[in-house]
Amino acid sequence: MQKVVLALVVLLSFLFISPSILHANAKTITMDGEFADWDDVDILVEDTITGYPYSGTIYYFDTDANSWDTEEIAETCMYTQDRALDLGELKLTNDNDYLYIMWKRGSDFLNYYWRDGDATEEYSFDDEPAVDYENNPCVGEIITAPAAFDHDLVLSVDVNNDDSFDYYLVINVSFEEGAYSGYDTAGYIYEDSGNGIYSSGEEVLAGQFGGSDYDVSPSAAAQNGAVLQEVKMDIGEILNNIDVEWGDTVTVKYEAHSEASDSTDTAEYTFVYTETVAEDSEETFEKDRRCHWQKPGETTWINFESQIKNDVSGIYLTWVQYDADKVDILIGDGTGNFPWKVSKTLNDGNEFLPNVASWQQLRIKPHNHCRSGDVGSPVSASMYPNGWYNIF
Repeated sequence: MQKVVLALVVLLSFLFISPSILHANAKTITMDGEFADWDDVDILVEDTITGYPYSGTIYYFDTDANSWDTEEIAETCMYTQDRALDLGELKLTNDNDYLYIMWKRGSDFLNYYWRDGDATEEYSFDDEPAVDYENNPCVGEIITAPAAFDHDLVLSVDVNNDDSFDYYLVINVSFEEGAYSGYDTAGYIYEDSGNGIYSSGEEVLAGQFGGSDYDVSPSAAAQNGAVLQEVKMDIGEILNNIDVEWGDTVTVKYEAHSEASDSTDTAEYTFVYTETVAEDSEETFEKDRRCHWQKPGETTWINFESQIKNDVSGIYLTWVQYDADKVDILIGDGTGNFPWKVSKTLNDGNEFLPNVASWQQLRIKPHNHCRSGDVGSPVSASMYPNGWYNIF
């Protein structure tokens, strides 16, 4: 099973680009594959990723062999995964329960095409022979996906608006070679592993959506052969895991990401909370959801001790952090990435880390209830055999 990932990447990657302002117009979107309720939602980005070289492979259907080929064949059906990744426009909005995402792509994930003169005709994969419509050159053939799809599409979040990647909202879409209808999806929140560059499989999993807190609509045809699709993600899960609260403004950026990245300009998005007013005109308000806790500072000191517990070697970590009730401990792999994490353990000042070696770098991120601090400096037992002390 190979994957497609959609994510929202939020950062300012070019200092000379001023972010465009996205006016958050909070509303509820119905996940039905109809898109009229998006008409009054501002466009976040538009026409900024075109022909992104995801694989660069064009498949041609060989009607003699009844199969796909990568060698060019004149006047036949074609398929390229890049067309599904061409971004036409992207919109965001939210209500008090969900963040909604709408994007326009060049094609659907499971569509092939035929060029009739200057026109491009779209068809859907099927397990039944293609019928003779719109001059389909593959009439009578069974046309299914020639390859599995594996790609990252990323909207990442710069929560501090300081030109850095912090978090990634990810939609995973997967199907196998031979697929002809439907695809599995899943939603995730990833925290940057510490190197400031999104890399699939290397980021720290911060949250996962499931059940009613996540949904992807069917896609629908739009103008000029493009397709529209909408997604909803539980906004409470997002706010709890990306260190923002109602009313905060973050910088967002959409990125099509593979071996290299092609990304949009940046824009600002505000998480708007809608107060409710009773019909009898007596104002009633929801519970105050703002975070009143102070942002915790950096850890004061960290000490390391190699130990063996239950026949497993590791590092016994002790620390002093005055301002937090819980901490994350990020564990490095020696490449500058921190793919493992002990998530929100009690700030009791000690934790045994099994299978962690003295050379592995560690970083501590403090959480003061609903307010999170910055990720601490990378430290290790090898770097600081007598312990690390924050003297600044």
